[in-house]
Amino acid sequence: MEHRTLSSIINDAAVAAGLGPAGSTYQNDVPPGPKKLQQFRHCLRLQDTPALYSQDGQGMAAIARVKFFDPSGSATWFITEWDPATNEAFGWCELFPGGGELGYVPIDALANLPGRLGIGLELDMYWAPRPLHEALSGRD
Repeated sequence: MEHRTLSSIINDAAVAAGLGPAGSTYQNDVPPGPKKLQQFRHCLRLQDTPALYSQDGQGMAAIARVKFFDPSGSATWFITEWDPATNEAFGWCELFPGGGELGYVPIDALANLPGRLGIGLELDMYWAPRPLHEALSGRD
């Protein structure tokens, strides 16, 4: 299965809808809150993020579908599973370098987190799904 970046998926969808290329403006000027939550949910769906517990037992071989990060800090979340009904997600959560762990996180909370500069978290638009062990290699 070919894994594509969010940027290429969003651009293809915009072109197919007759809107032209979306470019890199997808996240511009979107503050923390409901619109950011809508974007996060949209991207989790676009990357076919599997249901909670569907990668149980895979550990670091589980596929990280979406990457959220704090552009004004070092916090990063690699999401491997998601329940769209509850917005509960599972994946690798690293709030500071070397301080990560597997765990659950509410997507609502991530979408409303202001970060140090008040601009909120962002999606890594150039992230292509890969196993967690590959996502974390070289991050120490």
